[in-house]
Amino acid sequence: MRPPPQGSLAQRPAPERPPNVLLITTDQQRRDTLGCYGNPVIRTPHLDSLAAGGIRFDRAYVTNPVCTPSRATLLTGRYPSSHGAYNVGVPLPEDVPTLSAALDRAGYDTALIGKAHFQPFGADPARFVESNRGPKRDRALWRDWHGPYYGFRHVELSIGHGPGGTEGHYGEWLRQTAPEVLDLFPRTAALSPSTVPVGSWKSAVPVEYHSTTWTARRTIARLEQLASPERGGGTRPFFIWTSFQDPHHPFCPPRPYCDLYAPEDVPLPRRRAGELEALAPHFRHAYGGRQGELPYAGGRLSGTDPGGYAGMTEAHARETIAHYYGMVTLVDDAVGEIQAALDRLGLARDTVVVFATDHGELLGDHGLWLKGPFLYESLICVPYLWRFPAGFSAGRVVPGVASYLDFAPTILDLAGLLPDPHMQGASMLPLLRGDVGAAPRGHAMVELREDLEGLQSRTIVTDRHKLTCYPGHDFGELFHLQEDPHELHNRWEDGTHAPIREALLRRLVGSMADSSRPLIPRVCYA
Repeated sequence: MRPPPQGSLAQRPAPERPPNVLLITTDQQRRDTLGCYGNPVIRTPHLDSLAAGGIRFDRAYVTNPVCTPSRATLLTGRYPSSHGAYNVGVPLPEDVPTLSAALDRAGYDTALIGKAHFQPFGADPARFVESNRGPKRDRALWRDWHGPYYGFRHVELSIGHGPGGTEGHYGEWLRQTAPEVLDLFPRTAALSPSTVPVGSWKSAVPVEYHSTTWTARRTIARLEQLASPERGGGTRPFFIWTSFQDPHHPFCPPRPYCDLYAPEDVPLPRRRAGELEALAPHFRHAYGGRQGELPYAGGRLSGTDPGGYAGMTEAHARETIAHYYGMVTLVDDAVGEIQAALDRLGLARDTVVVFATDHGELLGDHGLWLKGPFLYESLICVPYLWRFPAGFSAGRVVPGVASYLDFAPTILDLAGLLPDPHMQGASMLPLLRGDVGAAPRGHAMVELREDLEGLQSRTIVTDRHKLTCYPGHDFGELFHLQEDPHELHNRWEDGTHAPIREALLRRLVGSMADSSRPLIPRVCYA
């Protein structure tokens, strides 16, 4: 595939040697599943070390609660309503300017290893590379093609999750290296098949053949290539996006991670009896498995289980959370391998390492699981760690509201490139360098659109409050995050909070106006 067309390259006086950039992302990871964010049970020593050696954002927000839109924002610096990929199943247009293409033009070696999900998984494989899967897959594509793809010159993709996670370059590697392992992926081959509604079991796949292990080791192989004398000994800067598939459902870690946490030791979800009655109808319908009765077009909520969650028992919940924690620790160990490779290859000091995720996981909070149009903190407030030994002081915490919208502009700034006029985010570089008053904005906005005619919402989050409105409907959510951090009491209809609601709605309108900036600039006044 050809790289998307891009505008002219704008560059500041370049630093003597632009830094390398390693973006490490997970899929569907909660903020509170890292020790550095206060979890007393989970073991994440390598990510905790990354935070201790860099900067931890306490309140970072995605721009959308599902995979494709959020990932596309990281790549474009634009809201989903502007870059176009507003939900899963909607491709990111190939002519949208991307961070990877800008860095490629500036001389960076660009690579993506692991999950992309910029395109649909289940559409026409003749149109979409990431739909080349299943029995009719073109195996020659995965053997011979490695990009370019959305500005990345080199890609090695891992597509799918759980039993369906044997696609892309990773799947072809399995078929060539250990075809017998493919029979161990289905739930029927699991060490302990479970009846948990959301899918939770102990996987029989050996950890050395797991996609998390493959993604880490292919990243390390790429780093070794870039640091080799044949490639200039690391003199050319690189941008690598290492994208892990986990801890996305189904929750099926391999040994020993499936047994790492005792179910009785994990915290139970947070909820209050009757709380969903004061919320929009889709909360109750998703919980009870009645999505077909939704009063919106479409009748299906992306990322949710159509069977509902009312049947989840405490024992099932504990098992699922324990397995989810195991998947996180497996990723943590993989990150530790990558960190050790950066040190061993002499790349650590001059490499900006960013750890992020595409969205969180409800994990039983409020009686809900997985993801979807439920803009709770556990789904949209996510981990965000930055480390750059040559440029940022270590051990700092940024307490204010931040947005993933600003990732791409910040990387351009670090690379010595001028801001891309297509991007709606702003550089956080002054904030990262210690200017605590230099945050790009005092709020974050989160967008959601199920489909063109169905449910949509807009959420604005400030230091104290969160408001969600649904265009065309009278209901909404208003939470006082300081007084009610677990979001158990909706204040939308509370008269004492009416002035706060109106002020937040006005602020949200202003943010929505900013997000509607078109891709095409004005060229004249006639």
